[in-house]
Amino acid sequence: MAAASAAPRTMFEKIWSNHVVVDRPDGYTLLYVDRHLIHDGSYFAFQRLKNRGLKLRRPDLSFGTPDHYMPTDTRRKEDIANPNSKRMVTSLAVNGAETGVTVFDIGDRRNGIVHVVGPEQGITLPGITLVCGDSHTSTHGALGCLAFGIGQTEVIHVMATQCLWQKKPKTMRIDIDGQLGFGVSGKDVILAIIARIGAAGGTGYVFEYAGSGIRALTTLSLPQRQRLTEVVDEASAELDFLLVDTAPGVSDNVIDLAGLSDRVMVVTSYEPTAIVDAYAVIKLLMAADPDREVGVVVNAARDADQGELVFRQLSAAATRFLGVRLRYYGFILRDASVGESVLEQRPVVSRLPDAPASRCFRRLALRVANWGRRPTPRPSAPKPLAPFSPEDFERLEAPRCA
Repeated sequence: MAAASAAPRTMFEKIWSNHVVVDRPDGYTLLYVDRHLIHDGSYFAFQRLKNRGLKLRRPDLSFGTPDHYMPTDTRRKEDIANPNSKRMVTSLAVNGAETGVTVFDIGDRRNGIVHVVGPEQGITLPGITLVCGDSHTSTHGALGCLAFGIGQTEVIHVMATQCLWQKKPKTMRIDIDGQLGFGVSGKDVILAIIARIGAAGGTGYVFEYAGSGIRALTTLSLPQRQRLTEVVDEASAELDFLLVDTAPGVSDNVIDLAGLSDRVMVVTSYEPTAIVDAYAVIKLLMAADPDREVGVVVNAARDADQGELVFRQLSAAATRFLGVRLRYYGFILRDASVGESVLEQRPVVSRLPDAPASRCFRRLALRVANWGRRPTPRPSAPKPLAPFSPEDFERLEAPRCA
């Protein structure tokens, strides 16, 4: 009997499962922590660690900056008036030197707010787990990682073991569709979400954002994306995550957002201009990261043969001129029900689950869920690059009405 295929998983579930050390019968999971951010409020955690005769498990994965007790009216430690605050700030550098933790101290050009320093210094990376003794830690989810705030006792646990006991949260997908009106910002969108789910609607959940091409949110700058996840934290969510559906075409925002991910799916179609755009995106992405995995989907294809033809042309160009092997994830059939669903603001897969395009989307979702688990289906001998012939253009031509 053939084994049943694994159920599709969200990106959060993949990150979670990749960091599980052990699962307990009571529902708690011991998670490995990739990055631990520390601030000057960690004074007591260091003291308790010393008192128990424990050492930091992975000081190379911990990074500190004094930002919680450092007053804003001075940049000199000796000018701090409050003795308790002064002790907190000065002890961080001392503890860092004793334990091997990297500290961006006062006077260091890298010093700053802990949740800004992480992305600035390349500490925050997609796919990692990140914790900090601060409730705003979920803002790092804007960069595609699993991040959340922890308490002082948990800080000590991470220092000593580089692991943390957690209960796996539920996931809540939030679809944001449409066009923002004049003067409406990302913060307005989040406030609308909070109004709908309630101030505590995110408690115990991980938010995963999705949408079908809203340009105003896909063109956000990095600070804006961080601010977006920070405001969502007002909904009391313990964790946060960001999925990005970029705007079409080639632009700085598309390249920057795609660059945050180690896996990218490029959607093209049978139109020659779309193929050229797809090649341009792939070229720019591979120039920034030659090891990036790129998949291709052919949209609005007349049939399977047309989808494969488009992929072969794009793949041949990428192989010959860029030295890149592309993954083929299939095609979405040209289907009038897609346009009708867009007008009704409803997903075609739920509105008409048996429509040809809906079946294609489900097949594509299964392939994406297993990204990297099996070899890429490729022709045994890639065809050499050749200009589109008249016959090719005839095959690519949209079907005519009878």
